[in-house]
Amino acid sequence: MTRAEAPKQHLTVVELAERWKRRPEWVQQNARSFFGFKIGREWRFDLTDIESYEDRRKRADPMAPTELSAKRQAAKDAGRGW
Repeated sequence: MTRAEAPKQHLTVVELAERWKRRPEWVQQNARSFFGFKIGREWRFDLTDIESYEDRRKRADPMAPTELSAKRQAAKDAGRGW
């Protein structure tokens, strides 16, 4: 069976929390950010989506300025504080 034919695997809130070493409540509060979807009352996360998200996070330059940090620096330079 190839990867394309393999059944999709979904993670629960608890499984994703364990994977990321976070509290389940944190995962549940941020579920939409990680492409979560609900089956009944329970959140589920597609494993391939989570792996893609993790890969993007690993490749991201941690030293690259974010939009928010750029706004803070601009405000600081203008003497307005943040």
